[in-house]
Amino acid sequence: MGENSVKCIRKLTKIYMLQNSQKDKLWAKLPLGDSKVDTIESGGCKVTSLGNLLGLTPIEIDKLLMKGDGYVEGCLIEDRLAARVLGLDYLGKANVTNALQGIWVAETDAWQFAGSPQHFFLYNTATAQVLDPLDVSPKWKYNPYAIKSLRLFKISTRNSNVTVWAKQAVEKMANKGYAKDWSNPQESVTPAMLEQILFNMGAIKQVLGGITKERFAVALDNLKLL
Repeated sequence: MGENSVKCIRKLTKIYMLQNSQKDKLWAKLPLGDSKVDTIESGGCKVTSLGNLLGLTPIEIDKLLMKGDGYVEGCLIEDRLAARVLGLDYLGKANVTNALQGIWVAETDAWQFAGSPQHFFLYNTATAQVLDPLDVSPKWKYNPYAIKSLRLFKISTRNSNVTVWAKQAVEKMANKGYAKDWSNPQESVTPAMLEQILFNMGAIKQVLGGITKERFAVALDNLKLL
């Protein structure tokens, strides 16, 4: 992978992905699936990691899996089933040496001595770093684990339906009033529409009927994306 591609992955990771912990008090004690025993804190590493990958909270992922019958045996995640519910492609398992470049859900057995035969987290092949939901404040860091497998979940390209992640983003845009009509998410964004959205977000100060490269760069800088 070239240097520019690595930089792109790093920037996308920084901007779009979440870094939630399964121990966050907002959801730590909530039940995982319909389990009477497991909570998001005790068993929600995979739910949290999938949420971080998609830009959703563990609560949102849990609700989607519950609604779409994405759990087996109450609170266990079967990869292909979960992928279907979450609008993802599942490319199977791989190991670190033969995996496609990307950010994948990784599995380790490092905590089996504590009664957890599996633990899941995100692994970035471009940087060899991990995002571990067991951390109280997860940050991308050096990988301390022996990785048993990578689970290759990928944003689906099989149809034109909006993915779960994109659907959530579209709803946020509409709810915050950044765009008047967001009912057709597959519609192309025109320069005038983009300018109006950036104005609504406070990224530019005037609506002039179009957006130049210079003004677009300034808008991105104002949004702290550069």
